[in-house]
This record gives sequence, structure tokens and C-alpha cells, in this order.
Amino acid sequence: PLATATTDAGGHFRMARLPAGELRIDVQHPDYPRVRVPATAGQFAAITVPVPGGITGEVRGRTTGALVARARIEATGPDGATAVADTKTGGTFRLLRLAPGSWRIRASAPKMRATEQQVEVPASATLGEPSVRDLRFDLDPA
Repeated sequence: PLATATTDAGGHFRMARLPAGELRIDVQHPDYPRVRVPATAGQFAAITVPVPGGITGEVRGRTTGALVARARIEATGPDGATAVADTKTGGTFRLLRLAPGSWRIRASAPKMRATEQQVEVPASATLGEPSVRDLRFDLDPA
């Protein structure tokens, strides 16, 4: 990075000694999805960080209905954003801090055939909470 800055309580920041011309600002915060925006050195930039959404769900075996531990959930969303989660012992997963929009979610597990779903993820009503709940994947044996 050419420069870094931290916002004040009002969300304002200033970056000094940047080269003239077009730049990209990468906004990172632990509660929000990463945002990259174009900017021009020396000009005011208004950046809006979206309220994130999230997904909770479970992975089951189609023939047995049993929860699948050790499954991997891979998500690809707007602008190529990615997120990954592994199921817990109980076969459940959580993907949080997702940018609102259309996400392709893929579930896979050892000795099982992977499957995908397209999911529309809205912004969450409460920061840090999922906006899509109880998404279910049923995997067939390989």
C-alpha cells in the first residue's frame, strides 16, 4: 500500500503524500465486507460500506439425512469476493460479512459429490447477524 489511515468516530480519514492521479482505496473493517473504490489524489472521496449479510446452514447426506461433519463451504459473490467455512461437528456452517448480492455457494465433503446453489444475500437487519438462515445442502455419495 502507498498509505494507510484509520477513520475517526465519524468515519472521516485523510491520506497524505499520495502520488497524483487515479488510485484505489481498499476499506477494511472486521465487521464489514472489504470494499475497493477508485479515487483521485487530492479530491474528496465519499465511500459507502454496505451493511453485510450472512448465511447459516447445514450439510446433510441425501440418502441418510445425517449431518455431514468436515464439509467445506466455498462462496463466490459480487465482484469476485470469496468466503470459506467448514462445517462444525454438527454439520452446521456460518458465512458472515458477505457483501449484499448474488452468491454462488458450493458444498463439498470427502467421498461425496459437491453441489452448488445460487443465493441472493440481502443486508442484515442487525450488524453481525446472518440474513439468510437454514440454507441446506444435501450431498450424494461419490
